[in-house]
Amino acid sequence: MTLTLIEVENCFKDGDRQAIPEFYFLNTVDPNFRFMRMQPYGQLIASPRTGVRSISPSHTKKCRHAFKIARERRVDLFLTPEYCVPISLIHEMIMNPELQPPPNTLWCICCEGVSWSDFENHMNEWSDYAYVGKGALKNVYPRNFVGLMLYVFQSVDGDKLCIVPQCKVQPMREQLNVCEQDGLSRGSHIVLFHSQSGNRLVSIICADAYHEDIKSAGIFFPSNQDYKNIVLHPQLNSDPRNKDIAALRNRMFEEERGRHTLYITANWAHGTSIGIAHQPDTTIRIKAPWSSIYKRNVNYSRKEMDEILHDVRVKNFKFGLGFAFAERTKLKVWYAVKYEHLQMISLRKPYAGGPELTRPAGTVQASESYIPNESNDGWKEEEIKFDSTLPEVLAREATGDFDYPRRASVDDLDRFLSYCLGYIDGNELLLDDEEMSNRLSYHIDDDCEIHRGHQISNVVRLIHCLKQLAHHKYPSPIRRIQGGFKFDLVDKNSHYNIISKQPRVRAGALVAFVERENDAKQRAYQLIEKCGEYNYSDKICVFSYKPYTTEIIHYPQHNDDVTAIERVEKKPDYSQGGHSIEPTFD
Repeated sequence: MTLTLIEVENCFKDGDRQAIPEFYFLNTVDPNFRFMRMQPYGQLIASPRTGVRSISPSHTKKCRHAFKIARERRVDLFLTPEYCVPISLIHEMIMNPELQPPPNTLWCICCEGVSWSDFENHMNEWSDYAYVGKGALKNVYPRNFVGLMLYVFQSVDGDKLCIVPQCKVQPMREQLNVCEQDGLSRGSHIVLFHSQSGNRLVSIICADAYHEDIKSAGIFFPSNQDYKNIVLHPQLNSDPRNKDIAALRNRMFEEERGRHTLYITANWAHGTSIGIAHQPDTTIRIKAPWSSIYKRNVNYSRKEMDEILHDVRVKNFKFGLGFAFAERTKLKVWYAVKYEHLQMISLRKPYAGGPELTRPAGTVQASESYIPNESNDGWKEEEIKFDSTLPEVLAREATGDFDYPRRASVDDLDRFLSYCLGYIDGNELLLDDEEMSNRLSYHIDDDCEIHRGHQISNVVRLIHCLKQLAHHKYPSPIRRIQGGFKFDLVDKNSHYNIISKQPRVRAGALVAFVERENDAKQRAYQLIEKCGEYNYSDKICVFSYKPYTTEIIHYPQHNDDVTAIERVEKKPDYSQGGHSIEPTFD
């Protein structure tokens, strides 16, 4: 079924179109807008007759309270994940002004599954009290139930709510196919909100990303032109890093046309379970929500990005918002803590008005977070941080002279652990092609923990190497440190991760562990080159093991003979020929 964009004005009857207001988050009066995202936790049940619904007793109460907070805090754009809000709460919203969005704001509410016939009845009831724009429901292929997003906003006169439904257009590919493949009613329109300034908003719902007309990203860029898009992608997804879903993001940003796009996902929280009706042994669980905000990178190196965004990253961390940089695809990614929460974030509009001379760095700034209250029937404002507990395998070894990881701040620990792995240039901020983070100082989600655990084990191997070598077997960069050494950092201008235990001795070295011998040798000379050969050629030591043995080896090779012409073995030639091609940044 071919998809088309339908402007929100065309969703209403001719007489109701004048009810549509100007939306604050689209104009250029202010460069920023206030965004709130809900990441709920719950027990859900999926059925091919009625779709997906929550069976958690307190879920409706928490949705109701979230509406009240979004209204009280006057957020400009509010988003819930897929299949989130009970349909009964929409009727309650229509009748209760305390649950309604303020003027000139937009709430994007994904509703629980409802049968197609019941949904039609609900719309008829809503029409008695609200403007209901049904234009996006043309050419729907009706089946058992509907998965939908409701766009809800105040009419320009404030006399009624406006409600615009948008149906899901593509069923899930995962185990939920037993629900959606058999019963999902499919739409054929994507609603478009736009302003005279050029800012636009469109939404897709979870598996819509697989649709042929969406996965190419062409529907967001008619005639292949650059548009100032805010793209919302709410999900109920146990695999949000799925390569096909990630492919949509990559296609959206890979060309110049996507340089102004702001892409936002919202998922259910870690631990959420989805049971399958009539299949009690089948349960799907959310382990990695990966609710994230994606923006195109400006022309910063890793080091510059670390420094320029440092203060913003520290503040966002307190409200459960982490940061990573996808170097190959040139994306800045701000990801939410995996636990249940509400999050308020100030976002830079895709187009903020005026000449685009500079792009400010801190364009994603979290300001508030809410967690479930004590009775678990609402929300309380509270900072929510990532779990920065040291993995047990490192905590056991980080004692005595090696206790620095226990007392370091999150940022310092990231830098320290990167040094221990042989990186000095902001490697901890990177995402790989599967969107797995290199952050080691805190737990992100179960997917990233596999990589984190592997890297932490290499830090432990470094400690083992340092403990097992008797003093006379230490390489000279370590042996020359007066008074013995300990784990520590000096300052950002020094790349030492071990320093003298004597307080007034400014001696140190950079030590690291790399698994494979050949890689260790290459990494050692890369570090010398990056740190500066004059200052660091005899202060770097990269450890490894001889293949299939526990024999400790280290690079570069040092000659401690005072008559030696070269104290450090010359750098081997690792070149493969040809020119070195570095990715460019916009």
